[in-house]
Amino acid sequence: MTPERWEQVRQLFDRAAELEATKRQAFLQAECGPDAELRAEVERLLAADQASGGFFGGATNVRTFLGAQPDQPVFSERDIVAERFLIVRYIGRGGMGEVYEATDLELHEQVALKTLLPRYSADQRHVSRFRREVHVARKVKHPNVCKIHDVGRHRDGSADITFLTMELLDGETLSDYLKREGKLKPEEALSIVGQMAAGLQALHENDVVHRDFKPGNIILVPSDEASPRPVITDFGLAILATEREHEQTAVTEPGHILGTPDYMAPEHMAAQNVGSWSDIYSFGLVVCKALTGRHPLRREEGEQELQGASAQVLSLLPRPTEQVIRRCLSTISSERPTTPLDVVRAMSAPEETGTSDGAELSPAGEERHEGAARFFTKGRVLAAVSTVLLALVLGGLRLDQQGITLGGMLGGMVSSLQDDLCTRFPGEALFCVLPPDRDIAFQPLDVKADEKIGLAYGRGLSRFIGDSLYRLRANKGEFCFHVRDERQHVGVPLVLSGEMHVSAGKVRIDTKLVRVSDGQVLRQQEFERNTDDLRDLHEGLVEDLAEIIGYELDLEQLASWLAEGPRDVTAFADYLTGLGLLEEREYEQAGERFRSALGGPQGGLAFTAAARGLGDANRALFAQTNDVSWAREAEQAYRQASAIPSVDLYRSWGALKQAEGDHEGAVLQFEQALQSDPFDYWSHVYLLHSYEALGNRARADEVLRDGVERQPGCWLMRNFMAKVQMDNRQLHDSEQSLLKVIQLAPRNPSGYNNLAFLYLGEGRYDEVIELAAKAIEINDSPPFYLTLGLGYLYRGCIEDALRNFRHAVGRTPQNFLAWYRLAEALLVATGDSDETREAFLQTANLGTAQLTEQPDQREAICAVSRSLALLGRREEALDQLANLKRIAPSADATHLCAATVHDALGNRAEVFSSLRGGLELGATLHGASQLPLSKQARDDGRYWPLLEEFGFERGETASAGSIEMAAACPQSPMAGLSLH
Repeated sequence: MTPERWEQVRQLFDRAAELEATKRQAFLQAECGPDAELRAEVERLLAADQASGGFFGGATNVRTFLGAQPDQPVFSERDIVAERFLIVRYIGRGGMGEVYEATDLELHEQVALKTLLPRYSADQRHVSRFRREVHVARKVKHPNVCKIHDVGRHRDGSADITFLTMELLDGETLSDYLKREGKLKPEEALSIVGQMAAGLQALHENDVVHRDFKPGNIILVPSDEASPRPVITDFGLAILATEREHEQTAVTEPGHILGTPDYMAPEHMAAQNVGSWSDIYSFGLVVCKALTGRHPLRREEGEQELQGASAQVLSLLPRPTEQVIRRCLSTISSERPTTPLDVVRAMSAPEETGTSDGAELSPAGEERHEGAARFFTKGRVLAAVSTVLLALVLGGLRLDQQGITLGGMLGGMVSSLQDDLCTRFPGEALFCVLPPDRDIAFQPLDVKADEKIGLAYGRGLSRFIGDSLYRLRANKGEFCFHVRDERQHVGVPLVLSGEMHVSAGKVRIDTKLVRVSDGQVLRQQEFERNTDDLRDLHEGLVEDLAEIIGYELDLEQLASWLAEGPRDVTAFADYLTGLGLLEEREYEQAGERFRSALGGPQGGLAFTAAARGLGDANRALFAQTNDVSWAREAEQAYRQASAIPSVDLYRSWGALKQAEGDHEGAVLQFEQALQSDPFDYWSHVYLLHSYEALGNRARADEVLRDGVERQPGCWLMRNFMAKVQMDNRQLHDSEQSLLKVIQLAPRNPSGYNNLAFLYLGEGRYDEVIELAAKAIEINDSPPFYLTLGLGYLYRGCIEDALRNFRHAVGRTPQNFLAWYRLAEALLVATGDSDETREAFLQTANLGTAQLTEQPDQREAICAVSRSLALLGRREEALDQLANLKRIAPSADATHLCAATVHDALGNRAEVFSSLRGGLELGATLHGASQLPLSKQARDDGRYWPLLEEFGFERGETASAGSIEMAAACPQSPMAGLSLH
C-alpha cells in the first residue's frame, strides 16, 4: 500500500468510526464508489476496531473500571483462586476477561489477577495468546513496564478459567488522565514522556514489539516525586521481533488485525512487516496527543482533507518536537527515528529562531501563529530542567545503556554538570555513566545474619551470584569480569560490592557499583527476596545484578544454567548453604549439605549443581589430607553431575585430575570446558599448566594464543600471557604483552606493576620505581608497595625500601610475602637482629597457614623454607624444600630457591650445584645474581667463575646480599605520601 493510499484509508476510517453503525454502509458507498478494494480495507479496519474491544483494555489499573461492574463477575470477594489467590475486589472487565485485586497467600503480596473468560478459555488460540503475554512480558524488567508474574488455571465446576498474575498498579490510564485534564501538565510532561520512552525502549532491547501502544495501555502510578510513574501494560498483542512472519500472525485470529486503529501504524493495519518501528509510530501519536490534547491524524475544524498529520495540531508543538513527531508519523518506516529515546533526545534539542518578522513557518510552509498555544517554551524548558532531571532519575530512565549521555540529550549545559550531579545523586543511572570498557570485579557481599546458619547461606548466595554473572556474561571478548575472593585484589577499576542481611524467610541485599579511582558510586540498588521464591533467588536476582553492571546475559549459557536450577526450596537452601560452607573451608559440613540437596523431597538428583558442589568439597578434602578416598568420592560426584554438563563441571573435574597428577585426564576435562565456553579464563590457565606438565610446549602456546585472540578487549588473558612469557624467559615478548595491557587498560595498575617487576629482573631499577609509583597512584594497594620497595632495595636505597615494606606489612599484617620482603631487607640493613628474626618467623607462620589452603603455592613454599632455615629449623626447612622439588622439579626457580635455602643452612656445595641447575634450566644471569646469598657464598671461589661460565660480566650488577647504600637515591615519587 502506497503512503497516499494509506492516508486515504486512514481518513475514511476516522470519519466512518465516528458515525453510528447504521449509517456507515451508506457513507462508504458514497465515498468509495466503485473502488471495492478501498471499501474492503476500511471495512476491515472497522471490524478490527470492534473485535479488539480494547483487548483486556489495560485493565490492570485499579481505578479505571470502578463503577463499571459487569452483571455477573466470575469471582466474588473472598473467593480462593487456584488454592492460592484470595480475591479482594473486582476491578473491571475488558473485551475478553476480567481483572481483580487479589492477595497471594503464599508470598503475602497484593497482585492484579487477570482472567480469560470461560468461553475463551476453551479456545486454544486465546489461551495461547494469554500464555504468550506472560512469556513476552517476563523478558523485560523495568520500572516503566508492568511486571507479569505467572500464568495459572482455576477449575470452577465444569469450567476451566485461565488467569495470569501481575503487578497491581494503583493509578489511572493516560487516556483517562487526558480526558480529565486535556493534556499533560507542563511540569510533568518531560518526565512522563521520557519514562514512557525508557519503558518502550526496554521492550525493544529485549526484542519485544508491543503492537498496541496507546494511552489506554499506559498507567500513571502516583509517586512521591513531582510527576507520576507511567507504566506500560497489556502485552496480549505483543510479539518477539525475532519471530518469523507466520509466527507473528499466528497470535491473531485469521482475518483480524487486533489493536487500536487510532494508534496503529500503517504497516500494521495493512498486515505487513511489523516491528519496533511500528511502536515508534504509535509512540509519536501518543506523545502528540499527550502534549497537545489532540490526535494529530484527526482533521481539525476548518482544515481541508488531511494529507498526513494535522498541521494545526502539530503547530501547537515547539519546532524540534514537531519535526521529530512528523518523522515518527512517516508512512515509510525507514524514515522514522530508530529508538524511543532518539525521539526524546530530538525533542530536547534547542529550538531554532523564527523568521525575520517574528513569525515561524512549519515544514509544510504554514505560518505558525504567535498566539498559538505552546507546550514547551524556551523559558519553561530552562525553568523545569532540574525538576525534569530528578524525575527522570527517579523514574529509572537509563540513557547510558542506550548510548545516549545526558549531555547528548540536553546539550553541553548539562554534560558539564554530569559529574556534579553524580555526586549529588550517587548511583543514579542517568548521571553516573559507566565507562565503555566495563572492567568489573564482583566482591563477595558482606553477610550479616540473625542466626549462624544464615551466614553460610548468605555467603553461598553471594558466591552463587558472582559465579553466575561470570558464567552468563555476554560479549565475553569485549570486557573483563572478575569474581574476587576474600584476598586483596587489585587492578580492576570498577567493583560491584554490597551487604546482605539474612533473616527468617527474607534476604535483603544492598548493592553498589563503585569506581575505584575516586570512590564514586555509579550504581546502587536494594533488593529484598523471599527465601522460598525460587525464581527470584535463582534467576531474578542474577538478572537484576546484571542490569546494574550493564551486562547482557548469554542466552545459550542461560538456558544451560537454568537446566541445572533448583527443583524445590529446601534443596536450593541446602545447596547455597553448602557453597557458603565451602567458602568457610568447612568441607565436610559442606559435603553434608550438598548430599542433603541431592536427596531432596522428590528424591534423586535435585539439580546437578549440588552434585558438582559435593565433588568440590571432596576435592578440597583430598587436597588437605592427600587421602585418595576423597578423590574417588569427588570423581563419583562429578560423574553424577555430568547428567547436565557445564563449563563449571569440566573445570572442577580437570582440577581434580591435576591434583591427582593425571594431566592427560585433566587436559580432556579442560578441553571440554573450553568447548562449552571458549572464553573461560581459568580453563585456559589450567589447561596450559597441564600441557606444560606433559612437556607439550607447542600446544600450551596454542592455548595461550587462543585465549588472547578470543578476548581482544580484556587485558586479563594478555596479562597472563606476559607472566608465562616471563617465566619462559621470553622477556621481550613479555614486555610487549604488558605494554598492550597498559594500552587496553590505562587506568588499571596491574600492567604498570607487572612491567615494573619485569624490569626488576633486568636491573632497570629507576624504571621499576617509576612504574610501581604509577600503579600506586592509580590504586593505593599494598602489593604495589612491595614492588616499589624491591626497586629501592636493589637500587641501594635501603631506607626507602624498608619504609615501603613496613607500609605493606602494616596494611596487610597477615600477608606472608610482605613479611618476607621486609625480612630480607632487614637482613641486608641490620643483619641477624631481633627484628629480622621476628620478620622471618612471621613469614614462616603465615606462609605455613597459607599452604594448608593452597599446598602447591611455590612462592609460599620457598619463603617458608628459607625462613625456617635462617631460624635454624633445619629439618622443617628441608621438608619444605623437598615438597617444592616434588611439585616443580624442572622449574629453574625451584633450583634457585634451593640455593638460598642451602646457603642459609651452610651447605656450601649444595648452593653451587643448585645455582648451576637453575642456570642450566634457563634462569637469567641477572636473576641468579640477585639471589640473597650470604657474603661467604659470594666470596667463595666457585661463585664468580660459575656466573662467568654462563656469560656474566663481573661488575654488571650486584647481588642482593652485597647491596650497599647508594650514594644518591632517586627522589621518591611517593614523597608527598604519609605512610603509616
